[in-house]
Amino acid sequence: MVAVVGAGMMGGGVINQMFCMPGVRVCVIADRVI
Repeated sequence: MVAVVGAGMMGGGVINQMFCMPGVRVCVIADRVI
């Protein structure tokens, strides 16, 4: 969870997709919320 939030703050959707292959939808939502 923490890694996902950090990635969202630092780089955005692209980095989130790389960190969260199995949960891309969750990463996209988290990135939008942040």
